[in-house]
Amino acid sequence: MTNKNNKKTNIIGIFVLIGIFVIITIAIMIFFSSLNSNNSGSNTNNTIGVTSNNLPNPGQNAIVTDGNKNGATFTKSDFTELSNFIGEHNVSAVQNMINDGQVVIIPTGTQVEVLSVNGISDWAKVQITTGDLQGQTVYIFWDALNTN
Repeated sequence: MTNKNNKKTNIIGIFVLIGIFVIITIAIMIFFSSLNSNNSGSNTNNTIGVTSNNLPNPGQNAIVTDGNKNGATFTKSDFTELSNFIGEHNVSAVQNMINDGQVVIIPTGTQVEVLSVNGISDWAKVQITTGDLQGQTVYIFWDALNTN
């Protein structure tokens, strides 16, 4: 009798493991399919443009709308550094970048022309068309911009 119970337990355990494996596989497939659908399309500048939620693409005019993500840099390497510090919640390092002039704060409502974007790295290279920084080219968080 105990041997039969052990076999039932083993069979149930196997089905549970198979079920968990199937659920994990489906979750991974959904995750990667959402990445592919959000990042389809590229151009010769090795940038990725995705049209969704009024995010601008190269050649479009946009407005800085997100006051929480309006820090901008003059170089791509400084933007990468800024993004890493933000991801690490390293406020003092971000403040040092601001103090050193590596990061400038673009006021909400500033108009820009989008030169290129990279949705994977979440940056947009823009030329500022209004305000004190007019004419400057900077890297800013892509989702801080809006076409409306």
